[in-house]
Amino acid sequence: MRLFGLEITRTKGAVQPLGLSEWNAGPWLSLRESFAGAWQRRITVDHQSVMRQSTVWSCMTLIMQDIGKLGVDLIARDGDIWTPTTNPAYSPVLRKPNHYQNRIKFFEGWVGSKLSAGNTYVLKRRDRRGMVDALYLLDPRRVRSLVGERGDVYYRLAADNLAGVAGPVDVPASEIIHDVGIWIEHPSATPGWS
Repeated sequence: MRLFGLEITRTKGAVQPLGLSEWNAGPWLSLRESFAGAWQRRITVDHQSVMRQSTVWSCMTLIMQDIGKLGVDLIARDGDIWTPTTNPAYSPVLRKPNHYQNRIKFFEGWVGSKLSAGNTYVLKRRDRRGMVDALYLLDPRRVRSLVGERGDVYYRLAADNLAGVAGPVDVPASEIIHDVGIWIEHPSATPGWS
């Protein structure tokens, strides 16, 4: 076929489309579209290479530090108005979330996990009364979401010395704060999900 004086032809491509298992090597392990058409040629950029780029790290650090500096208020609803309040059960954990981080570093870590891995996982520690008395950021590469047959959600946590997790343990969703990123594909297609 000729169009504008040029010969236009169609040929079948030599590259086979990727199957689901090949396409999804795991959540956030590689950026799959470094330029238009890269995935069709199986060209990927690994996560560590991206994190080593000074521009990426500088942008992430600026965002993390700016959000970490924001104030955190416990608020209560009084009619139609939300007003700042204090509560002896909740206020201390907002000021100092755990034994090794202050509020600023905790929220910097929260945002850093979200920016670099797409998700943030926070383990709640409860006192004898059942109140949350500490919050621990978890390494998102060491947490797996599990969905039971009835739809109940658990998280499999690998060992984490700072959070006091001794080894692989399954924790109910009520004990985890999961700040979910945007899913590129359905979570059940992700290897490692049970």
